[in-house]
Amino acid sequence: MRRPLFTVGFSLFAASFTAFLLPENLIVFAACIFLAVGAFSLPFLSKYKHSEVLQNLSAVLFSAAAGFFAVFLSSLIFISPLSSLVGQSVEISAYTTDEVSFEHDYTEIPAKAEIKLGQSSRTADFIIYCDEPINLEPYDSFVCTVNISGLSTGRSHSAFSPVILTGGCESLDVTGKVKKDLRYYSVLCRGKIAESVSSLFSDEISSLLCGISMSKTENIPTRVTSALKACSLSHLTSVSGLHVTLISGFAVLLLSKFKSKRLSAILSLAFIWGFVFLAGMRLSAIRAALMITVLTLGKFVFRPADSCNSLGLACIIICLFIPFSANDKGFVCSVLATLGVVTCSKPIFAFLSKPFEKRGFGKRLLPIVNTASLTISSMVFSLPVLVYYFGGLSLVGVIANIAVTPFAAVCVIGCILGGALYAVPFLGFIGYPFMLCAAFVAKYIIFITNLISKIPYAFVHANYSSIYIWLAVFYGTLLYGFVRFRKRGLSAKSKTFITMAVCSALAVCCVCASAVESATYRVIINSSEKFDTVAVIHAGRAAIIGCDRRPDINRETLSDIGDLNADIIDFFVPLSDSPPLGAYFTVKNGRPKTVLLPQDREDLQRLLAPADVEFSFSNGSTKLFDNTYLTISGDMSSAVLDINGKRIFIGSGDFAKGNFDFTICGGSVTPKNGEPIKSGKVEIESVFNFTYVRSDTNWQK
Repeated sequence: MRRPLFTVGFSLFAASFTAFLLPENLIVFAACIFLAVGAFSLPFLSKYKHSEVLQNLSAVLFSAAAGFFAVFLSSLIFISPLSSLVGQSVEISAYTTDEVSFEHDYTEIPAKAEIKLGQSSRTADFIIYCDEPINLEPYDSFVCTVNISGLSTGRSHSAFSPVILTGGCESLDVTGKVKKDLRYYSVLCRGKIAESVSSLFSDEISSLLCGISMSKTENIPTRVTSALKACSLSHLTSVSGLHVTLISGFAVLLLSKFKSKRLSAILSLAFIWGFVFLAGMRLSAIRAALMITVLTLGKFVFRPADSCNSLGLACIIICLFIPFSANDKGFVCSVLATLGVVTCSKPIFAFLSKPFEKRGFGKRLLPIVNTASLTISSMVFSLPVLVYYFGGLSLVGVIANIAVTPFAAVCVIGCILGGALYAVPFLGFIGYPFMLCAAFVAKYIIFITNLISKIPYAFVHANYSSIYIWLAVFYGTLLYGFVRFRKRGLSAKSKTFITMAVCSALAVCCVCASAVESATYRVIINSSEKFDTVAVIHAGRAAIIGCDRRPDINRETLSDIGDLNADIIDFFVPLSDSPPLGAYFTVKNGRPKTVLLPQDREDLQRLLAPADVEFSFSNGSTKLFDNTYLTISGDMSSAVLDINGKRIFIGSGDFAKGNFDFTICGGSVTPKNGEPIKSGKVEIESVFNFTYVRSDTNWQK
């Protein structure tokens, strides 16, 4: 085989990724099928020893079987014992593993805990929510009783925490500190750098800088993340191959004066792995660091390393030792994007650069063409996964990446180097210029992404499968062009046909998506047991009724609004039972145009005044958007939504008389003549006057 590591590694990765899409009982069945077919191919392989096709086929079959078995065994060892704890109250002895986030009257504690399972014990990672303010530092040990509410393996995690349990506790007792290790100093360094940046710049700029350089994305405003998503720049806030490559280039430039190439290579690898550790050992960053390590060490033994084999080796190491990595969307997108860059960037650059090579001024544009070719090649294999994960396709991604990506190095290096120097006494004046340059670039990124995301059809959502039709046309024409190129080369007519087919299909897709979107009304109910939060979305505009005490629920509501392409929040209506601090969080991060308040809530008006919003006092019925009206009771305890003829009651009391299609009260949704649906998140869709209620996977008409 020409590239054995790539064949084995990518087959292992593909099988692990597929295993998470299958029911658990089918994983073992698929593994046995692959193993049996692989064993059946061995006699033919021994007979035809020099057949490269048989060698690749056998490697693929055995690697896929290994991938399925690895996921199954990991699920059996890690998930099955812990999943039985969901819904139970468990006493744990734990310690904090990262900075504790306290927002208003709610504390989020990342921790590692020891849990007793029968006669044995198990170590597990936790996200614990506490109702009271708690002053905790990393590696503080404590004991508490946790009501475990869920288990997650699909969140963007690091190599340290493949499985995470979530739950709440009423109180905890701090018992001291545990022994500090390297991870503690990584958390400490991240905290010091973030503290340095936030002390100098606004929340918007400092949160974006920390997100780009260290993947600390929890404080980035929703409108910024929505703009990054619309411009296909979400990868900037997830430490991956781009960041590792930037750090590698900076290390090579810094160490270029060393006479010993081996010493400079070893030091550059130390820089790279130090950055990966500082960024929290994210899987996508580990993949990139492993590839660079293999390529660098290959030069030491005088055997030039192959990029595809390096990618395959990274997949083998990560997927075998951390099988849950194939369920991490950052790692999946990173592998597929790297595969596209390794295999397609040179042909795409050669094709795009032809008009510029023979012109004097055109040669100066070759770096821009190179950035465009890297962006396009990275999307060749990752495009379907990006559409699936992010719910749509960015049509301005190439333009945005050309305008932003070359400046990302300034943010990464300026924030980390400047923040570290600023945290050291008597060296702050050296670090300040670095952070200032990074802040200017962050401000530029916010401005340019906000501008580009306003372009019509900048982001086409995947609702109602219209974008998947275009994907089928795109890959069909791509395959046609590849076959024609291998046989006779691409003629001018073939290029014209491919271009017209892709553009026509995309135009039809945009028109269909726009038509469906204009006739669609969405109501997102994201509630807890005590508070109801309702978001109404139509044609890119939104309104929010009520809010929650918990910042994570309010943040999730704003995230849902951004995910559904609602760029403008026209109204925010805090009801009488809405917590004031929850209202402040929603207004500060959502930036609604108008806040509807009762005239006697001067305290709430004073609290929300610093957010610089317009206030209006409720008086009867208010038109939100086309065919959408909101009527609020005099005491603001309840409201009635009239959406395209459907009536929805929100709140408590008997303010409105008559029948309602849906009643939302106390964290449950009751359809007309139906049973209450108790769920943390429910979505009501009204498309062409057909209304559905969805709670998890249950639909009722």
